[in-house]
Amino acid sequence: PNNPQVNCANIHTSWDNIYGGPTSKAYSYAGEVIQTSDCDYLVVGSTADLLPNGQYINYPYLLKLDPYGNVKWDKVYNSVFGRFNSVKQTSDSG
Repeated sequence: PNNPQVNCANIHTSWDNIYGGPTSKAYSYAGEVIQTSDCDYLVVGSTADLLPNGQYINYPYLLKLDPYGNVKWDKVYNSVFGRFNSVKQTSDSG
């Protein structure tokens, strides 16, 4: 639940992980990472699959991480050759 009293400054975050979509066999790209009002992180970018012919297909990718870098949820969007470059939290915390 959202708690407007949460002080994210008291959470020390340091992690190094590799993330990718459920079928990613190639690479993932992070366009932007932001800290949310609940002290989690949103990461946007793309994840890719490698085709048998050697070409890559990029899919827009969004994931939410807890302060320790664990995936809370993620979503690969079905839009070939796309990626997200930025993200913004809305005033209603959405």
